[in-house]
Amino acid sequence: MSNDYIQQQIFNLQDFLYSCNIKHFQAYELISGLQSGNTPPEKDLWVNILPTLKMLDECRDVVGRIRINSCYRNPEYNERVGGSSQSLHKYFKACDINPLDNCVQDVAKWLNSRIPSDSWGLRVYETFIHIDCRSWLYRNGV
Repeated sequence: MSNDYIQQQIFNLQDFLYSCNIKHFQAYELISGLQSGNTPPEKDLWVNILPTLKMLDECRDVVGRIRINSCYRNPEYNERVGGSSQSLHKYFKACDINPLDNCVQDVAKWLNSRIPSDSWGLRVYETFIHIDCRSWLYRNGV
């Protein structure tokens, strides 16, 4: 995959995010590890991340700055970084975030109060939060 192709895909993803009114996050934030074998997600996956990004947009308005540590991971990159074989990062449905203006636990509590109680995944680690828009309930550490 050429650098020109990758840059064009990131540019196209950015246009998509703008068209969906994502306010606080840029396409380049959603694709870490490009130097280590990750690639931009295919266009048919883009819609998958919208519920998570809309929730994080709202969260950012309320609790302050959020850095995305990891979002999309192609299967090879996901394996390389030790991700689960069932990881929703591979389907562009998950974000690992680091709150910059509040503590992890406070942001996790806010997210837990806002996401549907019968679905979504939320896992709280010591220094970051994993959130995803799965169709079944998963909570850990909240």
